[in-house]
Amino acid sequence: MLTQSINGFQAEAHALKREIALQCFASTEVCCKTLFPKRFEYPFSKAHKQVFAALDDPSIKRLCIAAWRGFGKSSILQLGYPAKRILSRNVKFIVPTSCTSTQALRQSENLKRELTGNPAILDIFGSMKSVDLFSQEMWMANNPHRNCSGTLVFPRGMGQQVRGIIHEDSRPDLIIVDDLEDKESVLSEEQRFKRKDYFFTDLLGSVDLSNPNTRILYIGTVMHEDALLKNLLDDPGWTSMRFEICDDDLVSNWPERHTNDDIRFIYEAYERQGLLDQFYMEYRNLTSSGQMKPFTEDCFKYFDTVSPNAFHVVLVDPAKTTNQDSCDTAIVGVGIDTITSRIFVEDIIADRFHPDQMYAAACDMARRIGARYIGVEETGLNEFVSWPFRNYITMNKAHLQYVPLKARRGPSQYVPTGSKANGKDARISASLVPMYRQGLIYHKKEHPQTKRLESQLLGFPRIGEKDIIDALSYVSWFMSMGEQYMMGAEEVVENNLAMLQREDQALAEMYGCSSFKNDWRF
Repeated sequence: MLTQSINGFQAEAHALKREIALQCFASTEVCCKTLFPKRFEYPFSKAHKQVFAALDDPSIKRLCIAAWRGFGKSSILQLGYPAKRILSRNVKFIVPTSCTSTQALRQSENLKRELTGNPAILDIFGSMKSVDLFSQEMWMANNPHRNCSGTLVFPRGMGQQVRGIIHEDSRPDLIIVDDLEDKESVLSEEQRFKRKDYFFTDLLGSVDLSNPNTRILYIGTVMHEDALLKNLLDDPGWTSMRFEICDDDLVSNWPERHTNDDIRFIYEAYERQGLLDQFYMEYRNLTSSGQMKPFTEDCFKYFDTVSPNAFHVVLVDPAKTTNQDSCDTAIVGVGIDTITSRIFVEDIIADRFHPDQMYAAACDMARRIGARYIGVEETGLNEFVSWPFRNYITMNKAHLQYVPLKARRGPSQYVPTGSKANGKDARISASLVPMYRQGLIYHKKEHPQTKRLESQLLGFPRIGEKDIIDALSYVSWFMSMGEQYMMGAEEVVENNLAMLQREDQALAEMYGCSSFKNDWRF
Protein backbone atom coordinates (compact mmCIF):
# COMPACT_ATOMS: atom_id res chain seq x y z
CA MET A 1 0.00 0.00 0.00
CA LEU A 2 2.84 2.39 0.89
CA THR A 3 4.63 1.54 -2.32
CA GLN A 4 1.52 2.30 -4.33
CA SER A 5 1.13 5.65 -2.57
CA ILE A 6 4.76 6.56 -3.27
CA ASN A 7 4.42 5.54 -6.89
CA GLY A 8 1.24 7.59 -7.17
CA PHE A 9 2.89 10.60 -5.60
CA GLN A 10 5.87 10.29 -7.94
CA ALA A 11 3.56 10.03 -10.93
CA GLU A 12 1.72 13.18 -9.85
CA ALA A 13 5.00 15.01 -9.28
CA HIS A 14 6.27 13.91 -12.68
CA ALA A 15 3.02 15.06 -14.33
CA LEU A 16 3.25 18.41 -12.55
CA LYS A 17 6.85 18.92 -13.66
CA ARG A 18 5.90 18.02 -17.20
CA GLU A 19 3.06 20.54 -17.13
CA ILE A 20 5.39 23.27 -15.80
CA ALA A 21 7.96 22.41 -18.46
CA LEU A 22 5.38 22.63 -21.24
CA GLN A 23 4.20 26.01 -19.96
CA CYS A 24 7.80 27.27 -19.90
CA PHE A 25 8.33 26.00 -23.43
CA ALA A 26 5.23 27.85 -24.62
CA SER A 27 5.78 31.19 -22.86
CA THR A 28 8.92 33.23 -22.22
CA GLU A 29 7.02 35.18 -19.56
CA VAL A 30 6.14 31.99 -17.67
CA CYS A 31 9.71 30.75 -18.04
CA CYS A 32 11.09 33.98 -16.54
CA LYS A 33 8.67 34.04 -13.61
CA THR A 34 8.85 30.32 -12.85
CA LEU A 35 12.56 29.64 -13.18
CA PHE A 36 14.06 33.03 -12.25
CA PRO A 37 11.68 34.61 -9.69
CA LYS A 38 14.42 36.63 -7.97
CA ARG A 39 15.59 38.18 -11.23
CA PHE A 40 12.02 39.02 -12.26
CA GLU A 41 10.51 40.01 -8.93
CA TYR A 42 8.27 42.86 -10.16
CA PRO A 43 5.01 42.42 -12.09
CA PHE A 44 5.51 42.87 -15.81
CA SER A 45 4.21 46.00 -17.55
CA LYS A 46 2.21 46.14 -20.78
CA ALA A 47 5.47 46.84 -22.60
CA HIS A 48 7.04 43.66 -21.23
CA LYS A 49 4.04 41.61 -22.33
CA GLN A 50 4.40 43.02 -25.86
CA VAL A 51 8.04 41.94 -25.87
CA PHE A 52 7.13 38.43 -24.68
CA ALA A 53 4.44 38.15 -27.36
CA ALA A 54 6.98 39.08 -30.05
CA LEU A 55 9.58 36.65 -28.69
CA ASP A 56 7.05 33.81 -28.66
CA ASP A 57 5.96 34.51 -32.24
CA PRO A 58 8.13 32.25 -34.44
CA SER A 59 7.08 34.13 -37.59
CA ILE A 60 9.15 37.16 -36.47
CA LYS A 61 12.66 36.47 -37.72
CA ARG A 62 14.24 39.89 -37.16
CA LEU A 63 13.21 41.70 -34.02
CA CYS A 64 14.54 45.07 -32.82
CA ILE A 65 13.61 46.40 -29.38
CA ALA A 66 14.46 49.79 -27.86
CA ALA A 67 13.67 49.76 -24.16
CA TRP A 68 14.37 52.16 -21.32
CA ARG A 69 17.25 51.74 -18.90
CA GLY A 70 16.15 49.40 -16.10
CA PHE A 71 13.55 47.63 -18.27
CA GLY A 72 15.26 44.29 -17.69
CA LYS A 73 15.97 43.79 -21.36
CA SER A 74 19.29 42.01 -20.81
CA SER A 75 17.70 39.68 -18.25
CA ILE A 76 14.96 38.80 -20.72
CA LEU A 77 17.09 38.49 -23.85
CA GLN A 78 20.28 37.11 -22.32
CA LEU A 79 18.77 34.84 -19.67
CA GLY A 80 15.05 34.11 -19.83
CA TYR A 81 14.63 33.70 -23.59
CA PRO A 82 17.80 31.68 -24.37
CA ALA A 83 17.13 29.47 -21.31
CA LYS A 84 13.68 28.69 -22.68
CA ARG A 85 15.12 27.82 -26.10
CA ILE A 86 17.90 25.66 -24.64
CA LEU A 87 15.62 23.79 -22.22
CA SER A 88 13.09 23.09 -24.98
CA ARG A 89 15.96 21.91 -27.20
CA ASN A 90 14.84 23.80 -30.29
CA VAL A 91 18.02 25.81 -30.87
CA LYS A 92 21.43 24.49 -31.90
CA PHE A 93 23.80 27.44 -31.94
CA ILE A 94 23.46 30.71 -30.01
CA VAL A 95 25.76 33.72 -30.48
CA PRO A 96 25.10 36.30 -27.73
CA THR A 97 26.85 39.54 -28.71
CA SER A 98 27.62 42.69 -26.72
CA CYS A 99 29.67 45.87 -27.01
CA THR A 100 32.70 44.23 -25.38
CA SER A 101 33.86 40.64 -24.98
CA THR A 102 33.88 41.13 -21.20
CA GLN A 103 30.20 42.00 -21.19
CA ALA A 104 29.35 39.12 -23.54
CA LEU A 105 31.24 36.62 -21.38
CA ARG A 106 29.64 37.91 -18.19
CA GLN A 107 26.13 37.47 -19.56
CA SER A 108 27.05 34.06 -20.95
CA GLU A 109 28.41 32.94 -17.58
CA ASN A 110 25.21 34.08 -15.87
CA LEU A 111 23.19 31.89 -18.23
CA LYS A 112 25.54 28.94 -17.75
CA ARG A 113 25.44 29.24 -13.95
CA GLU A 114 21.62 29.24 -13.93
CA LEU A 115 21.38 26.24 -16.25
CA THR A 116 23.74 24.21 -14.08
CA GLY A 117 22.89 25.41 -10.58
CA ASN A 118 19.32 26.72 -10.54
CA PRO A 119 17.33 24.37 -8.24
CA ALA A 120 14.11 24.73 -10.24
CA ILE A 121 15.86 23.88 -13.50
CA LEU A 122 17.67 20.90 -11.96
CA ASP A 123 14.43 19.60 -10.46
CA ILE A 124 12.29 19.96 -13.57
CA PHE A 125 14.73 19.50 -16.45
CA GLY A 126 17.78 17.84 -14.96
CA SER A 127 21.39 18.83 -15.44
CA MET A 128 22.26 20.91 -18.49
CA LYS A 129 26.01 20.56 -18.04
CA SER A 130 27.90 19.01 -20.93
CA VAL A 131 30.77 16.59 -20.48
CA ASP A 132 32.29 17.58 -23.82
CA LEU A 133 32.76 21.37 -23.93
CA PHE A 134 32.23 23.78 -21.06
CA SER A 135 34.83 26.57 -21.23
CA GLN A 136 34.16 30.25 -20.64
CA GLU A 137 34.72 31.17 -24.28
CA MET A 138 32.49 28.43 -25.71
CA TRP A 139 30.25 25.94 -24.00
CA MET A 140 27.65 23.28 -24.63
CA ALA A 141 24.35 23.09 -22.81
CA ASN A 142 23.19 19.47 -22.73
CA ASN A 143 21.68 16.77 -20.56
CA PRO A 144 24.17 13.86 -20.62
CA HIS A 145 21.42 11.39 -19.63
CA ARG A 146 19.57 11.95 -22.88
CA ASN A 147 20.51 11.39 -26.47
CA CYS A 148 20.70 15.06 -27.44
CA SER A 149 23.35 16.99 -29.36
CA GLY A 150 22.75 20.03 -27.15
CA THR A 151 23.14 23.74 -27.79
CA LEU A 152 26.45 25.53 -28.38
CA VAL A 153 26.76 29.01 -26.81
CA PHE A 154 29.50 31.16 -28.34
CA PRO A 155 29.62 34.67 -26.75
CA ARG A 156 31.20 37.41 -28.85
CA GLY A 157 32.20 41.02 -28.29
CA MET A 158 32.12 43.77 -30.92
CA GLY A 159 34.62 43.01 -33.67
CA GLN A 160 35.36 39.42 -32.65
CA GLN A 161 35.44 36.70 -35.29
CA VAL A 162 32.08 35.17 -36.23
CA ARG A 163 32.51 34.58 -39.95
CA GLY A 164 32.47 30.96 -41.03
CA ILE A 165 31.68 29.49 -37.59
CA ILE A 166 29.84 26.16 -37.85
CA HIS A 167 28.68 23.71 -35.17
CA GLU A 168 27.80 20.16 -36.27
CA ASP A 169 27.19 21.30 -39.84
CA SER A 170 24.98 24.16 -38.59
CA ARG A 171 25.52 27.89 -38.66
CA PRO A 172 24.19 30.06 -35.81
CA ASP A 173 20.40 29.93 -35.68
CA LEU A 174 19.96 32.46 -32.86
CA ILE A 175 21.92 35.72 -32.63
CA ILE A 176 21.16 37.97 -29.66
CA VAL A 177 22.69 41.46 -29.84
CA ASP A 178 22.52 43.45 -26.62
CA ASP A 179 23.76 47.08 -26.61
CA LEU A 180 26.38 46.75 -29.36
CA GLU A 181 27.06 50.50 -29.00
CA ASP A 182 28.12 52.50 -25.96
CA LYS A 183 27.89 56.21 -25.18
CA GLU A 184 31.43 57.00 -26.26
CA SER A 185 31.65 55.01 -29.49
CA VAL A 186 28.25 56.18 -30.72
CA LEU A 187 29.46 59.79 -30.86
CA SER A 188 32.11 58.88 -33.44
CA GLU A 189 30.97 58.63 -37.06
CA GLU A 190 33.78 56.18 -37.76
CA GLN A 191 32.84 53.94 -34.81
CA ARG A 192 29.17 54.00 -35.77
CA PHE A 193 30.07 52.79 -39.24
CA LYS A 194 32.35 50.06 -37.84
CA ARG A 195 29.52 48.68 -35.72
CA LYS A 196 27.04 48.87 -38.55
CA ASP A 197 29.51 47.13 -40.85
CA TYR A 198 30.25 44.41 -38.26
CA PHE A 199 26.57 43.81 -37.66
CA PHE A 200 25.51 43.53 -41.28
CA THR A 201 28.55 41.87 -42.82
CA ASP A 202 29.89 39.69 -39.99
CA LEU A 203 26.97 38.86 -37.70
CA LEU A 204 24.22 38.68 -40.30
CA GLY A 205 26.65 37.08 -42.73
CA SER A 206 27.32 34.22 -40.30
CA VAL A 207 23.78 32.82 -40.36
CA ASP A 208 22.01 30.57 -42.84
CA LEU A 209 19.13 32.70 -44.08
CA SER A 210 17.56 29.68 -45.78
CA ASN A 211 17.09 28.04 -42.37
CA PRO A 212 13.48 28.79 -41.33
CA ASN A 213 14.47 28.60 -37.66
CA THR A 214 17.17 31.32 -37.89
CA ARG A 215 16.40 34.32 -35.71
CA ILE A 216 18.18 37.62 -35.04
CA LEU A 217 17.31 39.77 -32.03
CA TYR A 218 18.66 43.24 -31.30
CA ILE A 219 17.91 45.08 -28.06
CA GLY A 220 19.30 48.28 -26.60
CA THR A 221 18.68 51.90 -25.71
CA VAL A 222 18.76 54.66 -28.34
CA MET A 223 21.86 56.81 -27.83
CA HIS A 224 22.19 58.70 -31.12
CA GLU A 225 20.10 59.73 -34.11
CA ASP A 226 22.40 57.69 -36.37
CA ALA A 227 22.91 54.76 -33.98
CA LEU A 228 22.59 51.26 -35.38
CA LEU A 229 19.60 50.65 -33.12
CA LYS A 230 17.84 53.76 -34.46
CA ASN A 231 18.54 52.67 -38.05
CA LEU A 232 17.07 49.23 -37.39
CA LEU A 233 13.99 50.74 -35.75
CA ASP A 234 13.38 52.68 -38.97
CA ASP A 235 14.15 49.71 -41.24
CA PRO A 236 10.93 48.20 -42.68
CA GLY A 237 12.70 44.83 -42.90
CA TRP A 238 12.67 44.56 -39.12
CA THR A 239 9.86 44.16 -36.62
CA SER A 240 10.61 47.07 -34.31
CA MET A 241 9.36 48.08 -30.87
CA ARG A 242 10.20 51.23 -28.91
CA PHE A 243 9.19 51.76 -25.29
CA GLU A 244 9.29 54.74 -22.91
CA ILE A 245 9.22 54.69 -19.13
CA CYS A 246 6.69 57.55 -19.08
CA ASP A 247 4.65 59.90 -21.26
CA ASP A 248 5.07 63.65 -21.79
CA ASP A 249 3.34 64.32 -18.46
CA LEU A 250 5.78 62.01 -16.63
CA VAL A 251 3.08 59.42 -15.97
CA SER A 252 4.75 56.06 -15.42
CA ASN A 253 4.30 53.23 -17.89
CA TRP A 254 5.45 50.75 -15.24
CA PRO A 255 3.65 51.88 -12.07
CA GLU A 256 4.19 48.46 -10.46
CA ARG A 257 7.86 49.37 -10.09
CA HIS A 258 8.22 53.12 -10.72
CA THR A 259 5.58 55.50 -9.40
CA ASN A 260 4.90 58.87 -10.98
CA ASP A 261 6.83 60.45 -8.10
CA ASP A 262 9.82 58.21 -8.89
CA ILE A 263 9.77 59.33 -12.52
CA ARG A 264 9.51 63.00 -11.58
CA PHE A 265 12.38 62.64 -9.11
CA ILE A 266 14.63 61.17 -11.83
CA TYR A 267 13.52 63.80 -14.36
CA GLU A 268 14.18 66.73 -12.03
CA ALA A 269 17.61 65.33 -11.09
CA TYR A 270 18.61 65.26 -14.77
CA GLU A 271 17.05 68.69 -15.34
CA ARG A 272 19.04 70.31 -12.51
CA GLN A 273 22.27 69.02 -14.02
CA GLY A 274 21.38 70.18 -17.54
CA LEU A 275 21.15 66.58 -18.77
CA LEU A 276 17.58 66.37 -20.02
CA ASP A 277 18.74 65.02 -23.38
CA GLN A 278 20.33 62.12 -21.48
CA PHE A 279 17.06 61.48 -19.64
CA TYR A 280 15.13 61.35 -22.91
CA MET A 281 17.61 58.90 -24.41
CA GLU A 282 17.99 56.65 -21.37
CA TYR A 283 14.34 56.49 -20.38
CA ARG A 284 12.30 57.44 -23.46
CA ASN A 285 14.52 56.35 -26.37
CA LEU A 286 14.32 59.83 -27.89
CA THR A 287 17.49 61.55 -29.04
CA SER A 288 16.53 65.00 -27.79
CA SER A 289 14.34 66.56 -25.14
CA GLY A 290 13.31 69.26 -27.60
CA GLN A 291 13.61 71.99 -24.96
CA MET A 292 17.08 73.19 -25.93
CA LYS A 293 17.17 72.18 -29.56
CA PRO A 294 19.29 74.70 -31.48
CA PHE A 295 16.97 74.61 -34.50
CA THR A 296 13.20 74.39 -34.50
CA GLU A 297 10.60 74.56 -37.26
CA ASP A 298 9.77 78.08 -36.13
CA CYS A 299 13.20 79.15 -37.40
CA PHE A 300 12.43 78.18 -40.99
CA LYS A 301 11.43 80.89 -43.46
CA TYR A 302 10.76 80.53 -47.17
CA PHE A 303 11.14 82.61 -50.32
CA ASP A 304 9.61 82.58 -53.78
CA THR A 305 12.13 84.75 -55.63
CA VAL A 306 15.66 85.83 -54.79
CA SER A 307 16.25 89.52 -54.16
CA PRO A 308 17.80 91.30 -57.19
CA ASN A 309 20.35 92.86 -54.83
CA ALA A 310 21.81 89.52 -53.77
CA PHE A 311 25.24 88.33 -54.77
CA HIS A 312 25.52 84.60 -55.30
CA VAL A 313 28.01 82.06 -53.93
CA VAL A 314 28.46 78.31 -54.28
CA LEU A 315 29.78 76.57 -51.15
CA VAL A 316 31.38 73.13 -51.49
CA ASP A 317 32.21 70.68 -48.70
CA PRO A 318 33.91 67.71 -50.39
CA ALA A 319 33.71 64.19 -49.00
CA LYS A 320 37.10 62.60 -48.53
CA THR A 321 36.10 59.48 -50.49
CA THR A 322 33.25 58.09 -52.58
CA ASN A 323 32.85 55.09 -50.25
CA GLN A 324 29.40 54.27 -48.96
CA ASP A 325 30.52 54.88 -45.38
CA SER A 326 31.68 58.43 -45.99
CA CYS A 327 29.57 61.59 -45.84
CA ASP A 328 28.16 62.99 -49.06
CA THR A 329 29.81 65.84 -50.91
CA ALA A 330 27.54 68.82 -50.29
CA ILE A 331 27.21 71.72 -52.73
CA VAL A 332 25.02 74.61 -51.62
CA GLY A 333 24.16 77.70 -53.65
CA VAL A 334 23.24 80.80 -51.66
CA GLY A 335 22.20 84.33 -52.47
CA ILE A 336 23.25 86.99 -49.96
CA ASP A 337 21.41 90.28 -49.74
CA THR A 338 23.04 92.45 -47.08
CA ILE A 339 20.66 95.35 -47.69
CA THR A 340 17.51 93.45 -46.67
CA SER A 341 19.39 91.06 -44.33
CA ARG A 342 18.47 87.85 -46.12
CA ILE A 343 20.38 84.74 -47.12
CA PHE A 344 18.62 82.58 -49.72
CA VAL A 345 19.40 78.86 -49.95
CA GLU A 346 18.86 78.64 -53.69
CA ASP A 347 20.15 75.20 -54.62
CA ILE A 348 21.43 72.05 -52.89
CA ILE A 349 23.21 68.94 -54.12
CA ALA A 350 24.35 66.19 -51.76
CA ASP A 351 25.73 63.01 -53.28
CA ARG A 352 28.84 60.87 -53.65
CA PHE A 353 30.98 62.28 -56.46
CA HIS A 354 34.29 61.53 -58.06
CA PRO A 355 36.41 64.73 -58.12
CA ASP A 356 35.68 65.63 -61.73
CA GLN A 357 31.94 65.15 -61.13
CA MET A 358 32.14 67.46 -58.12
CA TYR A 359 33.88 70.21 -60.15
CA ALA A 360 31.27 69.94 -62.90
CA ALA A 361 28.32 69.96 -60.46
CA ALA A 362 29.63 73.02 -58.61
CA CYS A 363 30.30 74.97 -61.83
CA ASP A 364 26.90 74.00 -63.24
CA MET A 365 25.22 75.25 -60.07
CA ALA A 366 27.16 78.51 -60.27
CA ARG A 367 25.91 79.01 -63.80
CA ARG A 368 22.30 78.25 -62.83
CA ILE A 369 22.12 80.70 -59.95
CA GLY A 370 24.42 83.34 -61.47
CA ALA A 371 27.26 82.94 -58.95
CA ARG A 372 30.76 84.22 -59.65
CA TYR A 373 32.40 82.74 -56.58
CA ILE A 374 32.95 79.15 -55.50
CA GLY A 375 34.07 78.59 -51.91
CA VAL A 376 35.63 75.18 -51.30
CA GLU A 377 36.50 73.68 -47.92
CA GLU A 378 40.01 72.30 -48.40
CA THR A 379 41.25 71.65 -44.87
CA GLY A 380 43.59 68.68 -44.78
CA LEU A 381 43.83 68.44 -48.57
CA ASN A 382 44.85 71.99 -49.57
CA GLU A 383 46.44 72.02 -53.01
CA PHE A 384 45.18 68.50 -53.71
CA VAL A 385 41.72 70.05 -53.82
CA SER A 386 42.47 73.61 -54.89
CA TRP A 387 44.72 73.01 -57.91
CA PRO A 388 42.49 70.44 -59.70
CA PHE A 389 39.44 72.60 -58.99
CA ARG A 390 41.09 75.80 -60.24
CA ASN A 391 42.40 73.90 -63.23
CA TYR A 392 38.91 72.67 -64.11
CA ILE A 393 37.56 76.23 -63.88
CA THR A 394 40.33 77.52 -66.16
CA MET A 395 40.05 74.71 -68.70
CA ASN A 396 36.29 75.17 -68.98
CA LYS A 397 36.50 78.99 -69.08
CA ALA A 398 33.96 79.17 -66.30
CA HIS A 399 35.01 82.70 -65.25
CA LEU A 400 34.57 81.88 -61.60
CA GLN A 401 36.63 83.03 -58.63
CA TYR A 402 37.85 80.18 -56.44
CA VAL A 403 37.81 80.99 -52.71
CA PRO A 404 39.52 78.55 -50.29
CA LEU A 405 37.57 77.87 -47.09
CA LYS A 406 39.34 76.76 -43.92
CA ALA A 407 37.54 74.65 -41.33
CA ARG A 408 37.49 76.06 -37.83
CA ARG A 409 37.28 74.25 -34.50
CA GLY A 410 36.21 75.43 -31.09
CA PRO A 411 33.76 75.02 -28.21
CA SER A 412 30.00 75.27 -28.50
CA GLN A 413 27.14 74.74 -26.09
CA TYR A 414 25.46 72.39 -28.56
CA VAL A 415 28.33 69.92 -28.99
CA PRO A 416 27.50 66.66 -27.16
CA THR A 417 29.94 65.76 -24.39
CA GLY A 418 32.69 63.55 -25.78
CA SER A 419 31.77 64.23 -29.41
CA LYS A 420 34.38 63.14 -31.93
CA ALA A 421 33.02 65.69 -34.43
CA ASN A 422 33.37 68.73 -32.19
CA GLY A 423 34.97 70.80 -34.94
CA LYS A 424 32.09 70.26 -37.34
CA ASP A 425 29.42 70.53 -34.64
CA ALA A 426 30.92 73.71 -33.19
CA ARG A 427 31.25 75.25 -36.66
CA ILE A 428 27.63 74.49 -37.55
CA SER A 429 26.21 75.76 -34.28
CA ALA A 430 28.39 78.89 -34.07
CA SER A 431 27.57 79.87 -37.65
CA LEU A 432 24.00 78.80 -38.28
CA VAL A 433 22.25 78.95 -34.89
CA PRO A 434 22.39 82.76 -34.57
CA MET A 435 21.49 83.32 -38.22
CA TYR A 436 18.48 81.02 -38.10
CA ARG A 437 17.29 82.36 -34.77
CA GLN A 438 17.56 85.91 -36.12
CA GLY A 439 15.50 84.92 -39.16
CA LEU A 440 18.23 85.66 -41.71
CA ILE A 441 18.13 82.40 -43.70
CA TYR A 442 15.36 81.53 -46.17
CA HIS A 443 14.67 78.13 -47.76
CA LYS A 444 13.24 77.30 -51.16
CA LYS A 445 10.20 75.28 -50.13
CA GLU A 446 9.69 73.40 -53.39
CA HIS A 447 13.34 72.34 -53.71
CA PRO A 448 13.67 68.52 -53.46
CA GLN A 449 16.54 68.78 -50.95
CA THR A 450 14.88 71.27 -48.59
CA LYS A 451 13.35 68.54 -46.42
CA ARG A 452 16.74 66.90 -46.12
CA LEU A 453 18.30 70.23 -45.10
CA GLU A 454 15.62 70.81 -42.48
CA SER A 455 15.89 67.25 -41.21
CA GLN A 456 19.60 67.76 -40.58
CA LEU A 457 18.91 71.02 -38.77
CA LEU A 458 16.15 69.58 -36.58
CA GLY A 459 18.25 66.52 -35.68
CA PHE A 460 21.41 68.50 -34.91
CA PRO A 461 23.71 67.82 -33.10
CA ARG A 462 23.00 64.08 -32.69
CA ILE A 463 21.90 63.35 -36.23
CA GLY A 464 24.49 61.41 -38.20
CA GLU A 465 24.09 63.19 -41.54
CA LYS A 466 25.35 66.79 -41.44
CA ASP A 467 26.88 67.33 -44.87
CA ILE A 468 24.44 69.97 -46.15
CA ILE A 469 24.37 72.08 -42.99
CA ASP A 470 28.15 71.83 -42.69
CA ALA A 471 28.55 73.28 -46.19
CA LEU A 472 25.96 75.97 -45.46
CA SER A 473 27.78 76.96 -42.26
CA TYR A 474 30.65 78.36 -44.35
CA VAL A 475 28.43 81.25 -45.44
CA SER A 476 29.42 83.16 -42.28
CA TRP A 477 33.14 82.54 -42.95
CA PHE A 478 32.69 83.78 -46.51
CA MET A 479 30.91 86.93 -45.38
CA SER A 480 33.42 87.56 -42.61
CA MET A 481 36.39 87.40 -44.95
CA GLY A 482 34.65 89.84 -47.29
CA GLU A 483 33.59 92.07 -44.37
CA GLN A 484 29.98 91.72 -45.42
CA TYR A 485 27.44 92.59 -42.71
CA MET A 486 23.69 92.87 -42.72
CA MET A 487 22.34 96.42 -42.89
CA GLY A 488 19.01 95.61 -41.30
CA ALA A 489 16.95 97.60 -43.80
CA GLU A 490 13.33 96.54 -44.05
CA GLU A 491 12.96 97.67 -47.64
CA VAL A 492 15.27 98.36 -50.55
CA VAL A 493 15.41 102.04 -51.44
CA GLU A 494 16.21 102.08 -55.15
CA ASN A 495 17.65 105.60 -55.04
CA ASN A 496 20.15 104.58 -52.36
CA LEU A 497 21.15 101.55 -54.38
CA ALA A 498 21.68 103.66 -57.49
CA MET A 499 23.74 106.13 -55.44
CA LEU A 500 25.96 103.33 -54.13
CA GLN A 501 26.48 102.05 -57.65
CA ARG A 502 27.50 105.51 -58.88
CA GLU A 503 29.96 105.89 -55.97
CA ASP A 504 31.43 102.50 -56.78
CA GLN A 505 31.97 103.51 -60.41
CA ALA A 506 33.49 106.87 -59.45
CA LEU A 507 35.98 105.22 -57.07
CA ALA A 508 36.93 102.73 -59.74
CA GLU A 509 37.68 105.52 -62.21
CA MET A 510 39.55 107.58 -59.59
CA TYR A 511 41.95 104.76 -58.74
CA GLY A 512 42.14 103.38 -62.25
CA CYS A 513 40.92 99.93 -61.30
CA SER A 514 37.99 97.71 -62.13
CA SER A 515 34.77 98.09 -60.22
CA PHE A 516 34.81 96.73 -56.70
CA LYS A 517 31.86 94.51 -57.56
CA ASN A 518 34.27 92.27 -59.47
CA ASP A 519 36.02 91.39 -56.19
CA TRP A 520 34.06 88.94 -54.02
CA ARG A 521 35.22 90.70 -50.85
CA PHE A 522 33.18 93.76 -51.85
